Parts: sequence; C-alpha cells; structure tokens
Amino acid sequence: MMIYTVTFNPSLDYYLKVNNLKLGAVNRSSAERLTVGGKGINISRQLKNLDDTSVALGFVAGFTGQEIRSEIENLGLKHDLIEVGGRSRINVKLKSTTETDVNATGAHVTADDVKKLATELKKKLAEGDYVIISGNAPADLGDEVYADLIYELDEVDNVNFVVDACGKLLTETLKYRPFLIKPTLCGMSAAGMVTLPPSAGRLAGLPVTTGLMALTPLPSTYWVMPLLSRTMLT
Repeated sequence: MMIYTVTFNPSLDYYLKVNNLKLGAVNRSSAERLTVGGKGINISRQLKNLDDTSVALGFVAGFTGQEIRSEIENLGLKHDLIEVGGRSRINVKLKSTTETDVNATGAHVTADDVKKLATELKKKLAEGDYVIISGNAPADLGDEVYADLIYELDEVDNVNFVVDACGKLLTETLKYRPFLIKPTLCGMSAAGMVTLPPSAGRLAGLPVTTGLMALTPLPSTYWVMPLLSRTMLT
C-alpha cells in the first residue's frame, strides 16, 4: 500500500516575526524562517514523522519551484513533481500582535498539466493505495478539477481517495464518494452542506449528503470522516 499526496499549488512560506508592527512605516523583523508549504506536502512530512512512506505529487515552476524541490529533498520526502509555467508562489506569514497571511497566486497550471498528472499517477497506482488531494487549486482550473482527477484515477480498482478542500472543490468530488473528506465547518456551511447552530463547536455528528459524519474538533479546524465505508454507501 502506498500513499500519494497531491498539492496543486505548493509554496515557499516566509515567516516573519515583527514586534509591534506599524502600518505605513519601515519595520524590522526579529526572526524569520523559510519553509516549503502546501497541504499535501505537509501531510507527507507528517507521515514521514510517523515512519510512513508517501510520494508527494503536484506542480512547481520557476526558481521558487526549484527551491521547493530542494526543500522537499532535504526533508527526505519522495516526490514526483511536474514542471509547469510561471513561478511557484511565496506566501508571507507575518506574526506580530496579530497574525496576517498574504498568499500569492502561484504557478500557471493548465488542463493538459492535470491530464499529465493523472496519466503518470495511473501508472503508479495499485489496489489499496491512497490518494490524498489537499488544498486549493489555481482558480482558472475550475471547481471540478479535483472531481475530474478522481474520475480519471478511479479506473484503478479499490483506490482510496481523501479530499481536503473547501467549497465546490470539495462538494464536486462527493458524487464519487471519496473514502474520507476534511472540510472546515465554515467551509461546509459555505458549500451549503450544513447550517451551523450556535453550539457548532460542541457537535458530535452531522448528517450530510454522503452519510453520517463524525467531527473531531482540533484547534483551528475539524476532521470529518465518513462512518460508512465506500461499499456500504453503494
């Protein structure tokens, strides 16, 4: 069994700590750090910490893409990233009395690039493998890009798909009944999957379109796991 993580828009995340930030003035950082980012890559990193093997897939471009490759290799992660046009993004994470994130647009990924990813991944997949599709996709690819990728890969029998996304990127995949999904509660509400009551933070479970879901609260998000398996849902 192999785990493949897919990150459509990886990044270099530039963390800056500024004491008492003043807007409209020159500020000096008190600490800074540059690291590779992207939800799928973060999952591969954590799997390695748990002594599990994964392969990080996705798209990179330009000199920032080269640095992303280098950082991934320095982490000891396996990867098979596809070179595309443009330049991979640098996200700025500013930490002061409050936190401010500025996320860049990223590389130019085309429909042909996505087809290439699907073709290459189909050659690797075997029964029982997991494909984890995480994060946001470039806007010009459309809301069905994750669903279309699953449709292409579903030709391989008994592959388990996990989707960590928001809005229609997530809901469009539900027709293929992924093994597991992970939206935030706010993302579920925005997608019309749930209506949040005042006691949302204390919910133990919610019925949604794919069956009963169990919610486990974490500091900033909610893991959502189907209690019914793919076969039980058919």
